Amino acid sequence: MINSHTIIDRLALIKDVGTINRFREASRIVDVGHEAVLAAIQNGGWKGMTETEIAGIAALAMRRAGSEWEWSFTGGNEIASGYRTGYAGGACTPATRREIRAGEPLMVDIHATFKLGLGDHSHNYLIGPATKRQRWHADNFVSIVKKTLETYRAGITPSLLAEKMMAFAEAGGFADYMVPGFEHGIGMLGDEWRIGLNDGPFPFWTNPDHLYQENEVLICAMQYACPEEHIGFRYENPIVLHKDHCEEMSKFPLVIEEIG
Repeated sequence: MINSHTIIDRLALIKDVGTINRFREASRIVDVGHEAVLAAIQNGGWKGMTETEIAGIAALAMRRAGSEWEWSFTGGNEIASGYRTGYAGGACTPATRREIRAGEPLMVDIHATFKLGLGDHSHNYLIGPATKRQRWHADNFVSIVKKTLETYRAGITPSLLAEKMMAFAEAGGFADYMVPGFEHGIGMLGDEWRIGLNDGPFPFWTNPDHLYQENEVLICAMQYACPEEHIGFRYENPIVLHKDHCEEMSKFPLVIEEIG
């Protein structure tokens, strides 16, 4: 008897057009969820609203747009506000009954499923009034996300990309706030664990020396955490790798708005 796990992993590593299109559609649905959240919280709509309510607003909009489930390792949409955005150890933040408050960050990490293809995108806000220091943190984060997306392509490795991005953060004076990981695996629901074929030094984690190939799909993911200032940001977006660039599947704008 031969365990076919690794064989199947290798076959599943490179996605065909039909599979990629399922991820594209799941990401389109996630964008619908983000649009619903933004419409609900702007112009003071956030007042009295809880994290769980925001999670529900996104879930309803995505279901109406065709999603089957708000998949995630925590079982739903992950919403964090205030000090909860600055958790440095773990990136998962299941929504709580905590109310959204003025002067705090808000992280909206939502998930959709379309025919086993998965959408996963995080967007961040500053609930006004924002301070200059909060804006500095926000601008740092947007700059490194843009740099990471510009760098992703076939032919590089997770470790090489991480080295480049941490050097960028060091030059910008914010490396202490970056959690040094810039991706996580993604696959058809129930099919895959992580890319890299589980053949690296860490079991069930991406091999840092894995050489990315064209038509691989993964999540561009990073976390910025400053727990002592009760602020942090998260970015996740499914990408498909091409020869000289990556395609971002979620099209929701990469900005951190101040919401009044």
